[in-house]
Amino acid sequence: FIFQGTQEYRQEALEWMLESNITLMLSKCPTVLRGFVDPQGRVLCCFLWVPGEVGKVSTWEMITSGMWKLPFRCGLSTMLRLSSLLDAMKTTAMGNISPDRAQQTVLLQRMVVHPDYQGKGIGSRALKTVL
Repeated sequence: FIFQGTQEYRQEALEWMLESNITLMLSKCPTVLRGFVDPQGRVLCCFLWVPGEVGKVSTWEMITSGMWKLPFRCGLSTMLRLSSLLDAMKTTAMGNISPDRAQQTVLLQRMVVHPDYQGKGIGSRALKTVL
């Protein structure tokens, strides 16, 4: 885990990080947030559908989006685990996409399905609508 501690603490930290990430991605591309909402307005499923050229986030963008708060909120060890994960991601195929291929690439990030709807095909249907 990037975040260590009780389940409640990890959930709170992940919610904060997800909110920061969504805010950053929406500022770069207003159409990245996708998902399903039921007739009562409850979010059943949501995910970030990020065009490749938008998905690359600079250190400055991370800092200005509020990630500078991470070591104060969660500790330096959490920041180091996240940094290690980000470094590892840069060495994967997605981290090495050339700029000309990035315009043809879309990244699926941060997909969540409401617990009451998990295992019922909601996530699969949401993905099929964008593929």
